[in-house]
Amino acid sequence: MNVALHWDRRQDFLVAWDRMIPCSCDVRNLENGRRKRDEIVYSLPHHKPYSPDVFPVGLWQLGKPRVRTDCYRAPFFIPTNAARMTRVWEVRNGLYVRATDEWTLDEDFGLHASSSPTTLGCGRTGEVGDIYEAEPVRWMVRKLQATLMLDTVYMEVI
Repeated sequence: MNVALHWDRRQDFLVAWDRMIPCSCDVRNLENGRRKRDEIVYSLPHHKPYSPDVFPVGLWQLGKPRVRTDCYRAPFFIPTNAARMTRVWEVRNGLYVRATDEWTLDEDFGLHASSSPTTLGCGRTGEVGDIYEAEPVRWMVRKLQATLMLDTVYMEVI
């Protein structure tokens, strides 16, 4: 097992192959009062309304990097198999109303650069707005692609 990335979410970086890469997980959600009631977010894969939360703690496998062009995940998205159960929220007239007793799977966690300082739970790598240069992400992508040809790669998140 190749645990090549280590991320302590309390820090503003992760360690990838012994290199420090800027990384944060600043989430706007209902619980911290930074998400407006009309900014509805839907879970993947089941498309249920939920309140986003930080990247889950655990040992997660990294997948093949995907090219992205949108300003929130460009130039690459490094997927993981990170997942968790999260509460479904009732939505009425386009507004969050309350958390329900129903739970849904929340996945699609990964690492990426972004033009925004916040994420829906992913690790934002590099500096805010640095999506076109995104040198740390490009470097990780090259290392990951080369390593994935020979081995499975994991990230430990604490």
